[in-house]
Amino acid sequence: MPLLNPGGKTWGPAGRWWGPGLDRQPLEVDLVSQSTDGGSVLVGEAKWAAPRDADRLLAQLEDKARRLPVAAGKEIVPMLWLKAPVDGLPVVTPGQVLDLLR
Repeated sequence: MPLLNPGGKTWGPAGRWWGPGLDRQPLEVDLVSQSTDGGSVLVGEAKWAAPRDADRLLAQLEDKARRLPVAAGKEIVPMLWLKAPVDGLPVVTPGQVLDLLR
């Protein structure tokens, strides 16, 4: 995440998060990273397939983010990590990640 700048922000290291959500129900998020200014949290969902229902995945991710305790009171930046880009959606592809690492 420190090499990406979605939302025009600088991000710290990312990791997986799981535990009880704000609603006390089990919650799992594939990727969570805090902005270096502490005001934003990036949440991500990773799927290897190039789903045709990326809009639904993004809506589910946004719902998870609203229940995520570490995101309470912060700007939420949702991102999908998918095999291929999807027009109009915030997606990171394997090719983009490899380009950043080169």
